Amino acid sequence: MIAEVLEQDSQRLVLHVKGRRKNLSFVLKIGVAIMVVLLILLKLIGINWWLAILMALGGAVPFVIVLTTLFLRVFKPSRYFVFDKAWNLFQYMRFALDEKGEKIMETSLSSLNKIEGVYDKKTAQEVLLLAFDTDDPIILCEAPERGSTLADKEHILLFLKG
Repeated sequence: MIAEVLEQDSQRLVLHVKGRRKNLSFVLKIGVAIMVVLLILLKLIGINWWLAILMALGGAVPFVIVLTTLFLRVFKPSRYFVFDKAWNLFQYMRFALDEKGEKIMETSLSSLNKIEGVYDKKTAQEVLLLAFDTDDPIILCEAPERGSTLADKEHILLFLKG
């Protein structure tokens, strides 16, 4: 399960969704761009093609290593999804559960009309969408494998029914 149940009783369900890492292709695109810029600069100076290619590769490798460690280990901020039956309230918050956290959306649970799991074969990502009457769908979770958000969907449905 991607979302972790942080708190639950008969009236309140709090799901904590940790951030996801950046894609490796993003890092590789930046590394290739740095290498191309270095290659062009070295060629404009008048260095031989083979030597310029080797120097561009050697100059880009430290940047790629640093970017890889930064982007693949840094997470997006944590998100909290609060379902509160006692107050008929759904809250989407970032950073914290208390009022210090940034509140992204707040609406009534009665406006929730659809919970749908969508799997994209191209990117191998599965998302759980919450569709409210008032706004665009909210992406609850992102998962790299098919079927991982099914437990989250069932958990929310059981909470809302029970």
